[in-house]
Amino acid sequence: MKSAATDESGGLLVSFADGTHVHVGSDEEYESWALAGPGGMKVVCMPGGELAVWSGDES
Repeated sequence: MKSAATDESGGLLVSFADGTHVHVGSDEEYESWALAGPGGMKVVCMPGGELAVWSGDES
């Protein structure tokens, strides 16, 4: 994975080094995607596109 970014509607765009891109849109009724990172960091796209963010370890 080269990069990951969210858009104004809560969609997720993941880009890979080979030029491939994956877009996951938000949903009005369901959590549409989740992303986990180092130290327990987590981002979840909640219903309606709002992002819930857990920062994980603060060390």
